[in-house]
Amino acid sequence: MSDPNEFRAPSPEQLSEILPQFEVEKVIGQGGMGAVYKARQKDGLGRTVAIKVLAPPKEIDDEFNAGARFEREAQAMARMQHLNIVALYDYGQTESGLRYMVMEYVDGGDLHQVIHGGGLTLDHFFGWIPQVCAALQYAHERSLVHRDIKPANILISKEGSVKLVDFGLAKLIGNRANEMAAVTIARKRLGTEDYSAPETGDPDIEEVDHRGDRSDRHCRHHQHHQAKNRAQGIYPVAPGGECNGRACGRRPVLVE
Repeated sequence: MSDPNEFRAPSPEQLSEILPQFEVEKVIGQGGMGAVYKARQKDGLGRTVAIKVLAPPKEIDDEFNAGARFEREAQAMARMQHLNIVALYDYGQTESGLRYMVMEYVDGGDLHQVIHGGGLTLDHFFGWIPQVCAALQYAHERSLVHRDIKPANILISKEGSVKLVDFGLAKLIGNRANEMAAVTIARKRLGTEDYSAPETGDPDIEEVDHRGDRSDRHCRHHQHHQAKNRAQGIYPVAPGGECNGRACGRRPVLVE
């Protein structure tokens, strides 16, 4: 039985009425607080886009300040123009309170699907990882930390191009920390536990910098190698410190 308080995403037809500048084709992803759609612009360009919507505040339990984080995600994406980062085209809010982002549409899948579908090869690995690193370096050079690097947030186009997505937990650090609105959640661990840097759950550490993304990346590298090795019937022991304890059975160690 569905939760009566759970967000009910608009159908493609309903969203087309709410955002008449788009012809919304289908839902391509949905969660407890929002959904993502494939759509086409009607402005003469005919460009295919992805539209991400967040439920109005009255329809969700906003314990995690989802509205503020959604806005900050848009702010983070608007700061970046990089081949390996999904581009933001527009951001807004309807009269009913529905927040939305219009983004680059990536025709393909995500790395999580590739790994668990058994289609990962070493050629893929060595072709995609440098692209992920290039995207992260670009963001870090602009004092922006992603804080939620995981396979599901790495999109792969049919042509093999990597696109980093989901900057909902992104944070500016250092001298630029005040350029984006702060969103604080007391005593909450953010990100995905299997991939997060260990220090994200340490209440004594006030700020996680770019090394947290590096730790997430090492964890993901290890998972890719393990997926390939399992397919070949090989089960090596993970090198210490390449990922956090939950994902590889080792004690968490941040790699400098």
